[in-house]
Amino acid sequence: MNDSWTPVHLEDIFTPGRGISYSANDLKDADGTGSPFITIKNFNKGGGFNHKGLKTYSGPDFPRHRLEPEALLIANTDVTRDAEIIGAPLLVPALDDRPLFSMDVNQLTPTGKLGYVDPRYIFFRLCIADARSHMQKVSAGSTVLHLHVKDALKFRFDLPPVSEQTKIAQILDTLDTQIQKTEALIAKLEKIKEGLLHDLLTRGIDQNGQLRLTPEQAPELYKKSTLGLIPGAWDLSDLGTVSVSSVIGPFGSDLVASDYRDEGVPVIFVRDVAGAQYDRVSQVFVSQRKAQSLSAHEVKAGDLLLTKMGLPPCISAVYPNHEPAGIITADIVRLRLREKVAPDWARYFVNSEAVKAQVRGITAGVTRPKVTLKDVRNLKIAIPDIEEQARILNILQRSSSQLKSESSNLAKLRAQKSGLMDDLLSGRVRVTPLLANS
Repeated sequence: MNDSWTPVHLEDIFTPGRGISYSANDLKDADGTGSPFITIKNFNKGGGFNHKGLKTYSGPDFPRHRLEPEALLIANTDVTRDAEIIGAPLLVPALDDRPLFSMDVNQLTPTGKLGYVDPRYIFFRLCIADARSHMQKVSAGSTVLHLHVKDALKFRFDLPPVSEQTKIAQILDTLDTQIQKTEALIAKLEKIKEGLLHDLLTRGIDQNGQLRLTPEQAPELYKKSTLGLIPGAWDLSDLGTVSVSSVIGPFGSDLVASDYRDEGVPVIFVRDVAGAQYDRVSQVFVSQRKAQSLSAHEVKAGDLLLTKMGLPPCISAVYPNHEPAGIITADIVRLRLREKVAPDWARYFVNSEAVKAQVRGITAGVTRPKVTLKDVRNLKIAIPDIEEQARILNILQRSSSQLKSESSNLAKLRAQKSGLMDDLLSGRVRVTPLLANS
C-alpha cells in the first residue's frame, strides 16, 4: 500500500439504499413519457450504464429515491450465466429527468466519514477483478443470483487522496470516451456497409463505377426474375450450374471421433463457418492417411462452404488462402465454382435476403431446419459479369478493411484501459507527477 492511501471498506464510505418495488403495469419501454427507470437491464457486464435497457415508470412517485447524475449504483440481482452483473457498478448519466431505480438495485450513498469521495473513482475501482470476485463470492442462488449487500460492503481496498482519485478518474474517463466514440463509429460503419451491400447486390455497379439508378428511376435497366427485379445485364443461375463440383462431408464411420488428432489435416465444422466468414475455432485434425482416404471431401482455398443445418441453415463462407487443405464434416456442403463466379460474390449473395428467402421456403414448417445437397445446388443466384463482380467486391473490401481497422483500434483501446485500470487503481503507477504539473 502507498503511504498516502487509506485502507477502507465500502461500508466506511457508503451506505446502501434499495430501490422501489413496482408492478409490470408501472413500466414500459422508454418513449418520452413517465420517469426514467433504472433496472438490472441497465448494467453492462462487469459494470457501466446500458442505455438500451432503460424503461419509463408511471407508478406512484418516490421523491427520496430520485437519483442525481453520477449517483453510484450496484446490481443486487443477476440472471446472467457467468455472474457478470451481480455487484457490478454504474454511474447514473444525465437524463431528461431524475430517474428512479428498482428494488434489484442498491444506491451507494456517501457517508462523508472520510470526507469527499469521487464516485467516478469508486465506479472504476469496483470494475476490476478483485472487486468483481468479492461480489460474486458474497452472492447466492441457482437460476437467479442475489447479492448479500451487507457482505458486499465489506469489500476492502486502499483509497487514495481525493486529488489522486479525481485524476485517475479523469484519465480513465478520457479512455472511456475514446472507446465509446470508436464503438459508435463501428456501429455507424456497420449500418453503412449493410445498406451498401443491399444496393450492390440488387443494383450493382456500372462501368463508370457508380451504383445503377433504382428500378423506379430507370426501369429499363432491370428485368424480372424469380428473385424479383435484377439488372438486365446480369445472369440468373443456380449454384449447381455454376459449380465444377459439389459435395457434402463424409458420413458415419468414414469420420469418427477416434480419427481426430491434435495436428495434421484440419477438419472443418459448422462452427467454423457460422459467422458468415471463415473463422477457424475448431482445433481438430486427422492424419494425412485418413485425409487421403477422404480426398473426395477435401476443401481448399477458394471453395465455397455452406452449412446444412443451423438457425438459419445455409450460412456461407469462402475457404481462405492462408489455410491448408482440409476435410469437411457431414453438415458442410462444399462447392467448387466455375471461373465466371468469384467465390466472394457467391458468398455475399448466398448470405443475402434473396437466398435466405429461398431457404425459408425449403425449411418452412420443419422443427430443425436443414438443407440437402440437392437444395443447395438448386438455390438461385444473380451473377454480374466477372469485371462487375470485381468492382463490387473491391468496394466491399474497402468497407470491410475500414471496419477491421476500427475494430482493431477498439481492441487496443480496451486493452490499454484494462492495463491502466490495473496499474492506476492499485497504485502501482502513480498520478502524483501529473498533479504536480497541473
